[in-house]
Amino acid sequence: MTKKTEQKEKATFSLDVVVKDQLEDGWLMLRRMLKGRCICKSTIVEEAIKMVLEDLKKNKESSRIYKILSKD
Repeated sequence: MTKKTEQKEKATFSLDVVVKDQLEDGWLMLRRMLKGRCICKSTIVEEAIKMVLEDLKKNKESSRIYKILSKD
């Protein structure tokens, strides 16, 4: 059995300080909830982006991200 090799590429984004702190808090919470399993912040961010983009693809103008970004 061969293990699928995932290709990763480093990306750098700026985050609001509050959001960065919330990511840290969420990461610590998940580590406690998952009993110390190796959870990295990159995985949290990647999965969150996938969820947002799936919602956008499925719901278009009704998606949560569209509603947030289209506000004046």
